[in-house]
Amino acid sequence: MDSTTTLPSMVAATLPAVDNQPVMSD
Repeated sequence: MDSTTTLPSMVAATLPAVDNQPVMSD
């Protein structure tokens, strides 16, 4: 698997994951 496809994939999965956490919203 190309790292180019993994990088954006991880970032896209991390953005919503962090935004979903109420701790960060605090």
